[in-house]
Amino acid sequence: MLWFRVARTRERSWFGRALLTMHHVAEVLLLGDEFHATLAGVRGLRTGGHVPYLAVSRPHTYASYSRDTVATVRVPDPDVDPESYAAAVGNAAAEVGAEAVLPGTESALVVLSSNPTAVSDRIAVGAPPAAVVIAAFEKTKVVDLAERVGLRTPPSRVATRDELRVQASELEYPVILKPSRSKLPTGAETMQYFRAQRIETAAQLRESLADAPHGPWVVQPYLAANLCAIGGVAWHGSLVCAVHQMAHRIWPPDVGYSSYAETVPANEQLEQSTRNLLNELQWSGVFQLQFLRTRSDFYFIDFNPRIYGSIGLAIAAGRNLPAIWADLVLGKEPKIPGYRPGVRYRVEHNDARAILRLFRQGAAGVAAKALIPRRNTVHGIVSLRDPGPLRALLVKAAERVFSRLRRS
Repeated sequence: MLWFRVARTRERSWFGRALLTMHHVAEVLLLGDEFHATLAGVRGLRTGGHVPYLAVSRPHTYASYSRDTVATVRVPDPDVDPESYAAAVGNAAAEVGAEAVLPGTESALVVLSSNPTAVSDRIAVGAPPAAVVIAAFEKTKVVDLAERVGLRTPPSRVATRDELRVQASELEYPVILKPSRSKLPTGAETMQYFRAQRIETAAQLRESLADAPHGPWVVQPYLAANLCAIGGVAWHGSLVCAVHQMAHRIWPPDVGYSSYAETVPANEQLEQSTRNLLNELQWSGVFQLQFLRTRSDFYFIDFNPRIYGSIGLAIAAGRNLPAIWADLVLGKEPKIPGYRPGVRYRVEHNDARAILRLFRQGAAGVAAKALIPRRNTVHGIVSLRDPGPLRALLVKAAERVFSRLRRS
């Protein structure tokens, strides 16, 4: 098995390994992707005293350039070849002597929960049973459970691709179109990720669904509201800890994720509903609930049972969710400190686009204010302590520029 970017850290020496044994520090294999959430996961694990190895399917990932990653292994794409992926993960975990495997993505969770014997039974795996995982990623199922525990949800229409193309003229626009799961089957065993979209007309809806998978798909009315979230860790259906946040800017527009967000004091009513939903799902692991906050209420819109995009904010605010999850998987009692409201978080490349959009919309004053550095702000990628991921950011930016030049 080919490992690369093997760091010359104390963990690789005989003396370092002796220290690991003395202090009961665990080596863990994080299954991630090319996005900044995986980078936050690696950084959180290292800060929490663990020794993170990384398994990814693509080159030039943020986390593989991080000094906190001891080594990275390339594995098959779980969406294309799930059986080979599961086997490669099992081999990698055995090769590094990992005590735990942490599936940090939707695909990793689905594959490992469906292949429970791929990893040696001597290694702890942070994947709930397959039935729990499938239910947690089924958006319509989660919405039903959310309504059962008292959360308000936007009115939804669930239908297949062909049904929605016929019904398109009956809808009131704009609407939000999203898949019933983040990844839908595109073949016998292959999967593809689909983003939510804002749809303005019946013609646009039909066009968006023309070459799409069969579905089912979910259509909801577009609500002008602020994006809020509760992130945390659950264990066997019980809430272990939570962090509340509010987005000041998102990207992409209308249906995006937090590009600039801030921790806020806990909303006890929402947190109790979160407890009830987690109990219904019997979830174990990291999670995030997303809400739209209107002037009068909160509307539940999504459940992300994985390492989510803005998890770096929770870590910076005092609750190291990846490390807490790892401790639970390893059978340890995690330390659960409080978290600090008022901590801010910025995803550099996405927030730059969000601010540029404000300028283009004529909100120059708001955009200029957004450019002012603020105290207590953690960045999703750039870090003076860990400068390596900036290289990946520059590589990705160059690839986008070259791609545009080739198309022009």
